[in-house]
Amino acid sequence: MPRFVEVPATPKKVDDQILIRKPFNIVDPFDGKKPFKTNVVRERNWGAKIQQAKRNSIKMPSPGEGLPRVMHYCADQGGCAFWRLIFVGDELLATNKAVVQTMYQMIPDPNIYATLAAVRLQRQCNEPQKQFIKHLRHVSDMFKHQGKPGFKIIYEVDDLIDFSSIPSFNLCSTAFADPAIVDNVKEIIHNCVIGDTIVCVSLDGVIVDITIEEVLEHFNESRNIKILSKDITNDTICFKSITDCKMTDDNAEVIELYDDISGSSLICTKDHPIYTKNRSWIRAADILPGDILDIL
Repeated sequence: MPRFVEVPATPKKVDDQILIRKPFNIVDPFDGKKPFKTNVVRERNWGAKIQQAKRNSIKMPSPGEGLPRVMHYCADQGGCAFWRLIFVGDELLATNKAVVQTMYQMIPDPNIYATLAAVRLQRQCNEPQKQFIKHLRHVSDMFKHQGKPGFKIIYEVDDLIDFSSIPSFNLCSTAFADPAIVDNVKEIIHNCVIGDTIVCVSLDGVIVDITIEEVLEHFNESRNIKILSKDITNDTICFKSITDCKMTDDNAEVIELYDDISGSSLICTKDHPIYTKNRSWIRAADILPGDILDIL
């Protein structure tokens, strides 16, 4: 079996002088610490620590972080949509006031609206569009039941929707030829209380308490009927003429509001606007404990 054998140093004759090979002991002045390599490593580590400290102290926000998100549904790209939604959306984006997404197709998926602050719709007034707005209201209410804030629905209806009142030179007037469009718009923006709610009215000059259903009957009969109202601009109570009265939905979901101070209660739809002294006009579904109702 082969093995290594230690060979003694052999003398070598050079110029009649005998030299003996001896091990050369190298003296390491750095004692094996390799200072240059160590310094490089320390410098890199120190730079990494500085960068990490900067990241911990200064957090760069991602685009749109902390801003309200809004979705705009445009009916077209012309003058109406441009000045009502597109220009407004661009202005909000340019001034870093909100993150605005402009859409032209209706999206029913509730997950799309989970983080929205508002949805604005321009001239959505045919039957599918009306149902879509109802769906959006349902989605917002669903979020609120889950403890989320929900979102506002802002309806931008055109100035003229009655086909007979649109000038003939307007080439887009034929889009409003269907008489159902006016009814759809009224239903979208109309809010109601239940039919047996008692209200105070002036009927042909006589002050009486009647139900909402009776108000509807007298209104359809073209009676001289005015309802007791409050002008919040000057805090005065007076009788005001009724401009429109109709039933919107037989199957609408309703809620009951109760005022601890007066003991009064009101059953109405979730969308019914309620005036409060501390938060002005808000939806009935958004009334919170502690809100102060303005009872006549």
